[in-house]
Amino acid sequence: MLKYGMRGHDIAVHQPMETAFSKMETLGITRIQLAMDKTISDLDFSVGSYTPRKAQQIRESLLRHHIELPVLSCYINPADPDEWQRKQAVARFIETMRYAKVLGAGLVGTETGRASSDMSITPLTESEDCYQRVLKSFSEIAEEAESLNVQVGVEGVFSHTLSTPEKMDRFLREIGSSKFSVILDAANLIRPSLAGDSAAISRVIGEAFDRYGDRIQVLHIKDCIYTDAWTQKCTPPGEGIMDFSMLMQLVRKSGRDFPAILEESTPARFSKDARFFERAYEMAGI
Repeated sequence: MLKYGMRGHDIAVHQPMETAFSKMETLGITRIQLAMDKTISDLDFSVGSYTPRKAQQIRESLLRHHIELPVLSCYINPADPDEWQRKQAVARFIETMRYAKVLGAGLVGTETGRASSDMSITPLTESEDCYQRVLKSFSEIAEEAESLNVQVGVEGVFSHTLSTPEKMDRFLREIGSSKFSVILDAANLIRPSLAGDSAAISRVIGEAFDRYGDRIQVLHIKDCIYTDAWTQKCTPPGEGIMDFSMLMQLVRKSGRDFPAILEESTPARFSKDARFFERAYEMAGI
């Protein structure tokens, strides 16, 4: 089954912590993906600012407002060609893992970046050099993940370093750590050239489950369209390119419960969006 939630910053952007979490509780949102620096305005999350007391403050507020935390976000660019910036990104991720342990987060999640410091599209992202830089970044992170006993969630995106199920499979084998899991965003694996081809979309999703289904820990679910060869624009579910039947069949077949974060949803639309996906899940069992 799917346990639905939202991204914290789709509910509250740069607000005092108590205000943000109180708003989530009032809306009945009990499960979130939290990017602390995007949601919380009254605490410092810069590198070097971590304290156990600050982490405990956040934990106590989450508990007070009955909010579960399947994902703590720390989106970095582990492929950054600027070595100083790459090291800063790794340091920020490692510091976020220290929060995760106290907060009871299921994992700390990130995407895998591009071979550009400004995250612009470049063919260099497809290069072996870029892949090796990402592997180096996560190898450094892996040591801390093992030490802290924290899971790292890695998300593949068609325009990022781990752009295909094949590349994600290679990465999981070569990183060689059980502390690494996958955040599967099926829409992010679909290249614009596949838009409108339901069979091809289903093949990509099926390949992801075939290669590393047992490592998938969280789902991001959304619909989208493409405005050009690289630009994805999210839509309400059912209004974009995605056919969710294969995804829901595979989720049912796994027999597992997945946190399902509704990306780009809104508080006003959350219940409707969740019902859409729940119907798709139910139809997959017929």
